[in-house]
Amino acid sequence: MDKKERREAVKTFDLVKLAEMFDYTPIPVGRHYFTLKEHDSVRINIVKNTFVQYSTGKGGDPVSFLMTFGTGRNNKFKSLDYCLYWLEKKLNIENTFTLKELPKKEKLDLILPEKDVNNRRIFAYLNKTRCIDPEIIKLFLHRKILYQSQPYKNCVFVNYDKNGKPVFATERGSLPNKKYMHEIEGCDYDYGINFENEGADTLVINEAVIDMMSFMTLNMKNHLHEKYSFISICSVTKDKCIYNYLNNHKEIKDVIIALDHDEAGMKATQEIKNKINQTFKNIDILVVYPTAKDWNEELQNRTKEAEKENSLGNFAK
Repeated sequence: MDKKERREAVKTFDLVKLAEMFDYTPIPVGRHYFTLKEHDSVRINIVKNTFVQYSTGKGGDPVSFLMTFGTGRNNKFKSLDYCLYWLEKKLNIENTFTLKELPKKEKLDLILPEKDVNNRRIFAYLNKTRCIDPEIIKLFLHRKILYQSQPYKNCVFVNYDKNGKPVFATERGSLPNKKYMHEIEGCDYDYGINFENEGADTLVINEAVIDMMSFMTLNMKNHLHEKYSFISICSVTKDKCIYNYLNNHKEIKDVIIALDHDEAGMKATQEIKNKINQTFKNIDILVVYPTAKDWNEELQNRTKEAEKENSLGNFAK
């Protein structure tokens, strides 16, 4: 098939699901439309399976969506060929394109954003907005997994190789009402973001790093942040780091898969479970889901409930 035919074939990919896969939050507006919580000028027409972003004038089919919103996750989505290939793989359309035809991408060095003079804003954001326990935030800062960037004061999460060289980094905004995510160029996808404890024989797999910190906070009484090791894969499509970690940490006997409780998260959970079962036959797997969409939403909900109960208790006195 030529490119025009291939593009026609991938137009069936559900745009609402596609938005969710890239960590956006679709919100219904009317009978046939969705907007995005993070981009309220977007309208997704679920009948035509097209979108328009009124603030920029951009719009179109799933390929256009990837080229508009996917580049924050991976610069490869700037390429029409890569977008077609990516959608074809997701739809199990075979024999239309091969990796050899993809434009070659030069390997870039990982250059971290400059560190700010303090971490005050990200500490306040993670604690007050995201409800993460101060002890967990301090641990991430102390281990240099987290720092505040300048001039934008974003949360920067970093992983290092055994020689202390940064190999993977992701950036998250620290403004409560503005979602910003950026995977820094030059990341090595053999790695995610790790939080390790010496002697741990259990690995917890989370999606986003903030979900990892939330899972730890929810289990403070059980001291899981002191007993287990954790890995954030940062995206359901990037699970390579899990198997690399298990290959390099033979002491791991148990894995807890704790991804998001949405369609993409549940599908990825099953795929990861199958791969671990096939390759690491001596590892036991436990799957857990939050009752909310993700672990941070779960943490925020429980925090609000606890605050409400406390205020009612004080009122009763």
